[in-house]
Amino acid sequence: MGSLQEGLRQFGTAVQIYLWSAQDSVDLHVLDRALDDKGNRQLLLRPNRPLQAGHEYELRASRGQENVFYYFEQPPASTAKRKGLTRYRWKVATAIDWQAPIWKGSPQVLKKVYENNYDYYNIVLFSCPVRDSSTYLIKITVRHQATGRQWCAYQTPANRIPWKSQVWVGESSCGGNVRFELESDYSVVFEAIDSAGNRASAGSAPLAFQAPKKVECCLKVRSQPSKLKKR
Repeated sequence: MGSLQEGLRQFGTAVQIYLWSAQDSVDLHVLDRALDDKGNRQLLLRPNRPLQAGHEYELRASRGQENVFYYFEQPPASTAKRKGLTRYRWKVATAIDWQAPIWKGSPQVLKKVYENNYDYYNIVLFSCPVRDSSTYLIKITVRHQATGRQWCAYQTPANRIPWKSQVWVGESSCGGNVRFELESDYSVVFEAIDSAGNRASAGSAPLAFQAPKKVECCLKVRSQPSKLKKR
């Protein structure tokens, strides 16, 4: 057994990944490997030939003769696991999508948040105004201006108001992708990739921004001496 993050190191080399249906099996090719500042790995995969329209495929993996199906199993509480299903299943659309995502405007910094009280936040929120007929990912490439260090991550933009068409970069108590050095200078490049593999960059020039400023925040509670009741 092993975690999905451990398996990602071997996907496309020692571990073969493929899409499987009752009538078809298609190998997947690794197009991109992203590693963020927190050590999280992500892979961008593509079938090595067209899929059959209308068929439902599930993601599977093998290492030689060993079936490493467990990488993609449903959580223990899920009914799907008892049925032997993986958590990654898709049905292929009947129409071929040749249209790349359309950027309706340039990404902008919307908000910077630093908080280190009950919860921790050190994040920057960006607008990503993209239009596409299918679901899509945003590839985020962040560069530290002084050192030249660079990290990449894929993220699904929020799809509900008031965060629709927005992505965040940084870290919080719940996780993250970049450890910002406070008030340091960075740049970021955005690229949209839809479910058919069509790609579109947000622009030719990186967007420069500064990491959040540290805000001192504390809550002082004064202890009150207990008063003795007079008898």
